[in-house]
Amino acid sequence: MTMTDHGQVANADGSGSVDPPTVVPQWLRWLRDVLFPAPVVPQRPTRRTVLGYLLGFVAAVVYLLVIPAGRSHLVRVWGEDGVIFMQEAFSNGFLTPIFTPYAGYLHLLPRLAAEVLSYLPVAWWAAGLAVTAAVLRAAMAVLVYAATSGHVRSQTLRLAIAAAMIVLPAGNNEALNNLANLHWFVFFAAFWTLLWRPTYRWQSVVATLGLVLFVLTTPLGVLLAPLAAVRLALPRRRDRAPAIAFFLGLAAALVPILTATRPHSLIDPSAVVVSSAARGPLVTFTGSELAAYLYPGMASQYERLYAWPALLAVLLVCGLAGIAIVRGNAARRGLTIASLLLGSALILMSLYKNWEQLLLITAADVVLDVQRYSAGPCLFFFTGIVLGLAGPIRSRWRYAMVATRVAVIAVIATGVVYQWQSDAPLLKGITWSEAMAEAKRECASGETEVKIKTIPETRTFVTVPCTYLR
Repeated sequence: MTMTDHGQVANADGSGSVDPPTVVPQWLRWLRDVLFPAPVVPQRPTRRTVLGYLLGFVAAVVYLLVIPAGRSHLVRVWGEDGVIFMQEAFSNGFLTPIFTPYAGYLHLLPRLAAEVLSYLPVAWWAAGLAVTAAVLRAAMAVLVYAATSGHVRSQTLRLAIAAAMIVLPAGNNEALNNLANLHWFVFFAAFWTLLWRPTYRWQSVVATLGLVLFVLTTPLGVLLAPLAAVRLALPRRRDRAPAIAFFLGLAAALVPILTATRPHSLIDPSAVVVSSAARGPLVTFTGSELAAYLYPGMASQYERLYAWPALLAVLLVCGLAGIAIVRGNAARRGLTIASLLLGSALILMSLYKNWEQLLLITAADVVLDVQRYSAGPCLFFFTGIVLGLAGPIRSRWRYAMVATRVAVIAVIATGVVYQWQSDAPLLKGITWSEAMAEAKRECASGETEVKIKTIPETRTFVTVPCTYLR
């Protein structure tokens, strides 16, 4: 892979004119040019290009819905999707749920989706939630493919980074086809959208609106604030617009984040290292299911200091990504370092906020339990691996690099296949149709309002008037 050189900047009409230059310090100009290389004037989109984007989007949606875990989501309502988003959209006015925080932050995309789905017949809610989550995730993958064009010339590598949002096993366990966990993919899409310097004005509008939606959906947007600040130094006004939109959205999103309180306990630094390595780099290569199979009883192994598979995965991620840092140009180095730092920050923040309650290393099935926390970090670690392996190869290292690429692809593909065969990511419990049947029997016995069960059944119900079930 070769990173783009600084080419001519085009306006919507294809000309190379730009806004009058502003006074920017030399160090900031250098940093700006490293993080936001100027786009080369592209050819206008052809029918073939548009068809390729459309086919990629459809293929992504179909994949997420036909894999075994995806099919289990089509017939069940899980977690917050039902009891929070659908219940509040169904019971309250349009604006009230959208601007109501949950768990300390806003969920704009899930809330908007729930508002639309609340107008469907209640019997369609399970399938509607799964399909909508798959559609939104596929749309973000397409956006990432477009946004990588300024940093990655190779279409194959761009496709690999975008496809990771769909096929990487880390994202297809607990976070699969679930609106409540969409924010892990939203953060990755926001990162690439913030880096994107679109050629055409309509693309700038998409980037601007997308960043507003993204930053009002994920509580992690604050991690991208330094990147957005540098973007404000770009010369064109419409290149600065996405950063301005980002900060406006972040200002609104920070209100519930800063006012919320979430208890956490002191962490054990040595255990954090092992837990981070297992949930991050190891799962990036293998997926949670294959890691759990190859690495049973991790808690007891940690106590005996036999945590080498996870630590080996850390060395591999750092070593492979380090190729881009050592041998790449400035833009490639900056992108690789940013990916590794953001992946590490995500996994460490998750552990810090949820250590004793959810992510303690001595918990059973450490790489499978609460697996959603691996979805976001693994996308960034995978990006670093791709950037490291995709560079030009010296003749004396050609066979070693080719063998390494094949080995990484083989390991990740094995994790994908194993996940398809494993029942670990499958939703289990009462189906939506079974819960509806129970609710209808209660209505037939004279009830005017019923609680429809969702999963996990211990605490989740959606309350619906019987008139909506007839």
